[in-house]
Amino acid sequence: MKLNNPNPKIGFKYTHVSVTESSGHVEITIVKKVNEEMLFNVRTRNGTAETPDDYEAFQKMIKMRAGEKETQIQIKVIDDNIWEPDKDFYVEICESKAGERLIGDDTMCTVTILDEDQPGMIGFESKVTQVRAKDKFAFIKVTRTDGADGEIKCRIRTVVFNDIAR
Repeated sequence: MKLNNPNPKIGFKYTHVSVTESSGHVEITIVKKVNEEMLFNVRTRNGTAETPDDYEAFQKMIKMRAGEKETQIQIKVIDDNIWEPDKDFYVEICESKAGERLIGDDTMCTVTILDEDQPGMIGFESKVTQVRAKDKFAFIKVTRTDGADGEIKCRIRTVVFNDIAR
């Protein structure tokens, strides 16, 4: 994707990255486009993903020497076992003193956290279970299919039919 208004000196290599929740962190590359020393601040900002539940806040002053062209930062992503929709947060390159985001489309990176805790489907292992009248308990197995590792819950109730065979 071609940027309309890139920063002439510095920017993110990619302005949108995705990471699975279970990966533990996201690594983001910053590219310096000029052969001079630069001092700048990098910080995160909440979107639909919020700190501390979805990721760890990050703020760091970075100094890149004249010969350096790239540097990487790592931001911790929080893994839980609860299904939720994919969420976004933002990483910004800012002025070193005032904290204002630098101009340019490539001074902000959107990070999408992909939640792989899909709940899947639950159902009964068998469509029909026969139970004798003298049995005190009926053991009916509930199974989960097409899910991941997220926690799911369901309610089950019994209905008694009299003389269903007639």
